[in-house]
Amino acid sequence: MYCKHCYHDGKFTDSEITFHNVKTRGLAIIYQLNTSVIKKHFMQLFYPGVLKRPTRWRKIK
Repeated sequence: MYCKHCYHDGKFTDSEITFHNVKTRGLAIIYQLNTSVIKKHFMQLFYPGVLKRPTRWRKIK
């Protein structure tokens, strides 16, 4: 499963994006969320691990 920022209408929005760039973009989106500081902290902490679950990023270390 991919987020709406990365996957739309059955294809990746940027097929050439690197894992590092996706991670950076995702962390920035989390930072901008209208939620508590503690919730943001945990989301940012666990985001890289969750990001590696899709097939596209599984080989990244």
